Amino acid sequence: MVNLMREHVPPETRIHYVITRGGAAPNIVPEFAEVYYYVQHPDMTLLEGLWERVVATSEGAALGTGTRVEHEVIHGNFNVLPNETLSHVMDNSLQAVGGVLYSAAERAFADSLRTTFGDIDVGLGAAAEVQP
Repeated sequence: MVNLMREHVPPETRIHYVITRGGAAPNIVPEFAEVYYYVQHPDMTLLEGLWERVVATSEGAALGTGTRVEHEVIHGNFNVLPNETLSHVMDNSLQAVGGVLYSAAERAFADSLRTTFGDIDVGLGAAAEVQP
């Protein structure tokens, strides 16, 4: 059922899976089956809802087959998770040794990279100066 869901999720969504335990023969319903899903989306707020839909499909399949289902979340990743504390420590250390001056070309390059982060705050402040 998750494969049918693919055309009903945002285009940036990635859903991967592997059947880790599927039974011993194709004509026998296994006593135990297991699948591992990996769901990705750049927006973590949307990802939570997508994962809930994957879980709901498994619950629907269990209800339809008269079986039971269990879920275990093994891990999760943020696409960009700024380290504010390290950022401030690094800025203070750089200021202590005289700071860093960036050329206009370096600042333009940094700004072009910044656009790839989307609408999240990555802690870029006004600490860096542009050298004429």
